[in-house]
This record gives sequence, structure tokens and C-alpha cells, in this order.
Amino acid sequence: MTRIIAGALLSILAAVVLLLVTVVTALHHLDHSWLKPRIVARVEAATGVRLDYQTARVDVRSGLRLEGLVVWTPPPFQAVAPELLRVGTLEVSWSPGALLEGPVRVERVVVRDATVVLVADDQGTTSLTNLTGPAEPERLDEASPAASRQVADLFASPLPVASIELSRVSLTYVRVQRGAVVDRWSLRGLEAGVEAKPQAKGWKLLVDLGHTGKPLALTLNREGPAVPSAEALLELALAVEADASAAHVKVDLDVARQTFDSRFALRSLLHGAVAAKFDVTKQHTLIDLDRTQLTDSAEVQAQVVLPDSTEVPPVLTRALADVDLGRLLRWIPADLVPFTLKSGKAHLEAREVTLSDVPQLGAQGRFGLDVDVAQLLFVQEARRVELGGGRVSLTATPDDPQGLSTRLTFALQGLDVGGATPLRVPKASGELTGRQLRPDLASPFRVAGDAALSARVDALDVRASGLRATAERLGFQLQVPLTAKPPFALKADLPVETLRVITTDGREVLKGPARVQLHVTEAFPIMEEPRLGKAARGWSWTWARCTRRWTPRRGPTTWRTRWT
Repeated sequence: MTRIIAGALLSILAAVVLLLVTVVTALHHLDHSWLKPRIVARVEAATGVRLDYQTARVDVRSGLRLEGLVVWTPPPFQAVAPELLRVGTLEVSWSPGALLEGPVRVERVVVRDATVVLVADDQGTTSLTNLTGPAEPERLDEASPAASRQVADLFASPLPVASIELSRVSLTYVRVQRGAVVDRWSLRGLEAGVEAKPQAKGWKLLVDLGHTGKPLALTLNREGPAVPSAEALLELALAVEADASAAHVKVDLDVARQTFDSRFALRSLLHGAVAAKFDVTKQHTLIDLDRTQLTDSAEVQAQVVLPDSTEVPPVLTRALADVDLGRLLRWIPADLVPFTLKSGKAHLEAREVTLSDVPQLGAQGRFGLDVDVAQLLFVQEARRVELGGGRVSLTATPDDPQGLSTRLTFALQGLDVGGATPLRVPKASGELTGRQLRPDLASPFRVAGDAALSARVDALDVRASGLRATAERLGFQLQVPLTAKPPFALKADLPVETLRVITTDGREVLKGPARVQLHVTEAFPIMEEPRLGKAARGWSWTWARCTRRWTPRRGPTTWRTRWT
């Protein structure tokens, strides 16, 4: 009996050992001709993914090594790009204890010489559509978790992989129309290090693509049957640090060389940092854009509050932007800009702006824009405009109980307009103000409130139709109550201290003070037929001793001239 039991146990032990040897042998030879077709067929039957590989080896004590992995592109884009994914080497390292106990089960994943090709057509279909299937419609009775809550849940439990290393990775995007390739974009040279560090609560994610002082060298290519081939050599340094409460991103991007357009000579593209704070209690995400440089001519700072609810609009709590217009225009080809500018500055400042369909200022909100230019030249066919210098300043603040209060000031120096009607203005300035301005939500261009314009021109010289007119100390006053619909009204006053009109032969036909006054109330304009419009009052102008008035009447228009 003892021999029978011993023989049975020995047989079971031998069977177990033989099974383990078979399993280990199979795991070490997953690429064998008798095993590989079965694995590939099982994967395709279970997932619909067609793949292939050259060598595969699994060691239960240390990890997996896979070489020559290929995932084929599913229909209907096999002819455009047969391969969806190709990986030269894939290594996954683990330990038996980590696999069984966790929470971090995989110590390291290494991917080398990988290429991803994504094909998309003009209907929105991509290479991944048949792999992922159509998107499931959201159930109306189930509210999706808030964005800040989703981030907190993501980082709450440890990531099963401790680190990921990517090297020599290429991304390709192919755009097709009616089955034909329109263009092909590729980005080569990607390398990244991803690390997940356990923390007291959850884990922290660290991502690096290059480093400051030692950026990543990338190559961007474009090819296509109807577009010339082009290439750009980029230098990228990107660092990401994120956990359940906050995320920080720092980026530096430069162009070493490019052949897309030889007219552009940009070197610096983007240098800056952005931080995000996820507040589950307040149900919003605070985005803080640190001082960021765009090219070498613009600098931007901003802070935005993004509510978790899509029904609540974002709020721009503060924003600053400074642009060197002169330096910016030097990077842009001359044939793309209709004017030249020696120098110029633009400064924008905003505070407490609700970014709804029609942006609104908060109780302490403010919007300001200042633009200064010098030696501006615009030439188009026979028209030539020169401006020695100019400044425009715009501010907007809340105007209780509702609406906005705005103020726009401008100052011009050395305005010279050439062409069929030459015009010269040595110096001019003015101010446009608005009170209780209320934009129409249906059309932001319709504004209700009160507007007033005042301007002063020291001197003016214009020539037209064989006459030359000069004016000194010219003023302009305009008051317009803004309404969304008729009747409209306005008051205008244009006094001129000295007005001279001279013919081409030097004969003076008019000299003296002049004044134009316009007072319109209850005006009902008809845009299709302006002559059919109605107004309760008319306008008058006076020069020297002549006054000319127009009063609306029923029937034909009547003119009256009275000499005083």
C-alpha cells in the first residue's frame, strides 16, 4: 500500500514538474512556429486586433521581452498605412513578490524604436475607429463625475507601473480624402521618462521630455502629393509633475532650422510654465499661467477658474499681455502684412472677466488696452498712408447698476494720406466715452447706453476736385443715445476757427470761421431705402455769413438758405 501511494505521489509530482517545464519552455519560446499562430489567432478572436511579432520570451521571475511587434491597421485604411503600430523592443520588468502583492506590480516598462501611424479621413473615421468601436452615448440619468473629482480619483490609488521609458519614438498622422492621401505629417525623435512615486495619499506622476539646457531634438516632416516636402528641427524640453491636488508643467520649445517657409526666421517659439490646482470642495480647477514668452516678442500671464459644471462659465481672474509689435512684424514676411512699422508696443490687462457668450466684467472687473506705434506706413495701389506716431488707449469698468463704462482715447501725429484726395493732419486727439453700455445677448454688435465723442484737430489740409481746403483748430462733439431699435437720436457740433478754400489758380473763395451742427431726434432710418427714412429735426451749417438749414417735411425735400 505504501508503495502504491508513493508511486501515485511520484506520478503526480512528475506530472506537475513536466507541466511546469512545459509552461516555462512555452513561455521561453512564444515565437515558435507551433505556438505563435495559436497566440496570434486567440488575440484576434478576443480583441479584433491583428498582430505579429518576431521573438517573445517571458520569465516569471524577471519579466517579458518582445521584439518586432507589429499591430496591423484595421479596415478601411490598410492600403494607406498597413501598420498601425511597430515596436522594435518591448521590455517589462517585474518581481514575483510585486506581481502577487502589489500595489505596484510592474517595476519598469521600456519601449524602443516605436512607430505609431494614425490615419483619418474627412468624415472623422480614424484607424482606431474599428478597434474602439463607436462611442457609447451618455446616460441622461447618470451625471458624470466632476473634473476635479476625476483627477482626485485617478491619483487616489497607485499606478500599477513604477516607471516607463520611451526612446526613438515616431508619430505619423496621415490625412486622406476619398481614399487618396492629402498629406502626411511625422514627428521623430521622441524620448520620454515617466515615473510614478507613491505618496501618503495616492501617487505622484513625473514626466520628462528632454531637460533645460539639454533639450530633446525632434524632426517634424510634411509630405504630400500636392504640397512641397518640408522639415523642421525642433528643440523641446518638457517637464510635468502632477498629483491629486495640483499639476505643474514647464515647457521650452525652439526651432533650430526649418524649410516650411524660408521667409520665417523664428528661433524661439514658446518658453513658460503653467500650474493647475484641483479643488474638489469648491468644484473647480484653477489654471495659473506663469510669465510665458511667445516667440521673442510677446509675454503673457493669466489665471482662469474652470468650474466643474459645464453650465457655469469660466472666469478670467487676471491676465497680462505685452507685445513688441515692431519685433513681431520683423518675423512676419513683408508680403503677408499690408503695412510696415518701425516700432510699437501693445499692453493688455484684464481682471474678473466672465467668459460667457458675451463676456462680462465682475464687480471689481477691468479691461485695459494700450497701443503705441511709431512710423507706420501703409501702401495699397494708389493710396499711401503715413503716420509719424500714434497712441490708442481703451479702458472698460462696470457701471452700476448695470452695464459698462468705457473710455477710448487716441492721439495722432504726422498723419499724411496720399492718393486722389491728399490729406495732412499734423496733430489730432480725441476721446470716446460710453456709459451704461449694455450689449444685446442676441447680437453683441447691438449696444444700448450713451456714447459721446470729442476730438480736436490742430490743423488740416485736404485737396479734392481742384480745390484746397485748410482748417485750423477744428473741433468735433458728438452725443448719441444708443438704443437697440428706432427711433434714434444724435447731436453733433463741428466748429472750425479758420476755414480757407483755395482754387488751383490761387483764388481764395472762402475764408473765415465755420460751424456745422446736426440735431436729429426720432429718426426712423430704412436701411434698404435711406431716402425714405424720417426724422423729426434737421441740421444746419454756417460759414462766414451764410447759414443753410434743412427741415424735414412731408413730400419733397425743402432747402432754405438765409444770409446774415
